[in-house]
Amino acid sequence: MFFNQVPFTNLNPEIITSNELGTDIKFFNGRLGFDFTYYNSVSTNQFLSLAAPSGSGYSSYFVNAGKIVNKGFELTIDAQPFRTDNFAWNTNINLSRNQNEIVELIASNPNYQVGGDHEGFASIIKAGGSFQDLYIFKFNRNSADQIILSPAGVPTKAATQVKVGNVNPDLIAGWNHNLTYKDFFVSALINAKFGGVAFSKTEAFLDSYGASQRSADARLNATIPINAVSSTGTAVTSIDPVLYYSAIGDRNKIMEPYVFSRTNVRLGQLAFGYNLKINKTSFPVKDASFSLVARNLFFFYKEAPFDPEQSMSTGNGMQSNDVFSMPSTRSIGFNVKLTF
Repeated sequence: MFFNQVPFTNLNPEIITSNELGTDIKFFNGRLGFDFTYYNSVSTNQFLSLAAPSGSGYSSYFVNAGKIVNKGFELTIDAQPFRTDNFAWNTNINLSRNQNEIVELIASNPNYQVGGDHEGFASIIKAGGSFQDLYIFKFNRNSADQIILSPAGVPTKAATQVKVGNVNPDLIAGWNHNLTYKDFFVSALINAKFGGVAFSKTEAFLDSYGASQRSADARLNATIPINAVSSTGTAVTSIDPVLYYSAIGDRNKIMEPYVFSRTNVRLGQLAFGYNLKINKTSFPVKDASFSLVARNLFFFYKEAPFDPEQSMSTGNGMQSNDVFSMPSTRSIGFNVKLTF
């Protein structure tokens, strides 16, 4: 049997040191409450793979190294703004934020990184950055921020990929409402994520193929405004749509126009129901609840031309990445709950 990896004979466990500080406060006989937690977690001794020295007979070996910090907060606000004998309104808001910092990976090799190019974009983990930082190729620009065109008049891309953001949101929020009137109830959940970036290879491919509404509108106008400069130094203010989208679209091209904000606010769930009280003790069912439940109904706000929560796969580097993904689904169902 052939092994191309050095056996990890001096393996040490990963060490996570975490500190939390929190409080749970109630007011007005429990009708208003705050639950707040702040945490700071430091993880060391990650398992990292390095290239083995040539001539060793192996291709790679493992080391225990690295220092990663996660800190943030979680806040829940519960309230009952209105209550009578027959009617009640309960609401709660949940807010959370996590800040990730990769302090160190390999101390002796500060340029060490995990991840690489995936046809124009990369999710790179390296010291000084954060988990799921997004790197792409942008337009090649001069000091005046003009796009540099090739002698053929084609937009050129920068020589190296640059960081354009992180796919993780800055803030996650949820706002839940529960209203009851006698035995009837209504509940609604609004989900929101603020900050972070998402990107779409679908949009890049469709533009390149001339199959998007964006490219159709550009062809109809016969030109696209652009702040560019020719190879001879002449300012260029418009460009042929076919030339432009052929240069930036497709795979491994210029992804700059296809990075969007991940911010979105949606109606995550809406339910209408009725609680049936069964008083006959001889009947095996004591209580019953019937409800109509709808999920992922619509967006109140989003900037991206797709659902920014989509991902190409479950891989860490493929989150908020639209590559001909199936559209997110809206579901409507009927629930029956019986208590015996």
